[in-house]
Amino acid sequence: VIPVRHPEEVAASLAERNGFTMEEGLRLWARHLLDAVRQTQGLPRVIVRYEDLLSDAPEIVQRIGSYLGIVWPVSAAERTARLATLVDPALRRHRRNTNPTDTRHEFPWVERLWRLLQTDRDVLIPDDRADALDATAFHATAQP
Repeated sequence: VIPVRHPEEVAASLAERNGFTMEEGLRLWARHLLDAVRQTQGLPRVIVRYEDLLSDAPEIVQRIGSYLGIVWPVSAAERTARLATLVDPALRRHRRNTNPTDTRHEFPWVERLWRLLQTDRDVLIPDDRADALDATAFHATAQP
């Protein structure tokens, strides 16, 4: 299971916590994502978007189980109750700019990577899309 948060939210969090520049935070996001994708090649894997987990953890956990063939040892109701104690949307302090008229972006390769992760609310990244992630990032991030 590979959890993924929007890169701008990650970069904002790293800037606040560690003093990283936006570029440093975005490159670290890409590096961790690509390492996870590479290290799971050939294995059953799913991607979980952070915002999906926060908005509907029980549904996302159910999808993960279905895709990976997991038979959960507890009922759906018990999973929902346990998840409610673990997943707290109030802890989300950074949100990306969702203004559709704001088309300015200093790092277009980040948006290309993020778009490759969008799978119409599916939980999984198909292997061909993971390969595209890898190729897109390394061609784009190699530029100064």
